[in-house]
Amino acid sequence: MSRAAPAFPPIVFTAITLFAVANTALVNYVTASRLIYGMARQGLLPESLGNIHARTRTPHLAVGCLLVILAPLIALGSIGQLASATVLMLLVVFTIVNGALFLLKRRAGEPQGRFEIPTIIPALGAMVCLALIAVRVSTGDWRAPALAGAMLLGILGIYTIMRPKLDVRLSNGSASR
Repeated sequence: MSRAAPAFPPIVFTAITLFAVANTALVNYVTASRLIYGMARQGLLPESLGNIHARTRTPHLAVGCLLVILAPLIALGSIGQLASATVLMLLVVFTIVNGALFLLKRRAGEPQGRFEIPTIIPALGAMVCLALIAVRVSTGDWRAPALAGAMLLGILGIYTIMRPKLDVRLSNGSASR
């Protein structure tokens, strides 16, 4: 900032930066708590996380659960490491989504939808995401990939615990409420 805009007071730039980071964190926190709430309502997470507070009408248990998850993450890593771990997690999600689309497009008897793309598109998307993951894991600091790996293990643990309950719901024909 001292070279690009020497007349711009550094304190103002700092305040803008802090506001932007805090705003983004708050939006992500609210979004994540609603995601937990929705997943609980669909039986993908414990049912109690889908409870709504009587007075505030917010998913207070999901908010509290998220706080319990995020507090150690904040204490263990810098904002750069958390951001890098988040990027890695998003790349994993994009890889899975592209891989699922690729498999669905190749599945025999899959009905056509309104929007169709060539099979090569999700295949390339998955490969690009995997390449970006490989580059990030093989270069740079090990802490962000370790943090992302720990989060993935936690997610797989929750899935392992919830899977039998989900299988029972699907076999009973009550997959959606």
